[in-house]
Amino acid sequence: MGEEITRANLLEALQGVGVIYTYNGSGFDLPFIRTSLGVDLTEGFKHHDLMLDCWKNNLYGGFKAVEVQLGILDSIRRIEDIDESEELIIIDDRI
Repeated sequence: MGEEITRANLLEALQGVGVIYTYNGSGFDLPFIRTSLGVDLTEGFKHHDLMLDCWKNNLYGGFKAVEVQLGILDSIRRIEDIDESEELIIIDDRI
């Protein structure tokens, strides 16, 4: 984890957030954050793991695999090397 990712910075970034949406956050992200930063995001925030919604709709695999199944990756065009260090993602408004 980068030095700028601290318990205080995370909690500041989440001020005013009611629900945290993740993909496999129950199995990876939330436990990792709890172990690394000592922050249990299930206390004080609602959490919705979108992977479970995908499973209910017969969409399996990792995040990118589900994006492919939904056709999302076909609708995203990436423009690289803007200012040589940034990547801009343009999402087609048909999504």
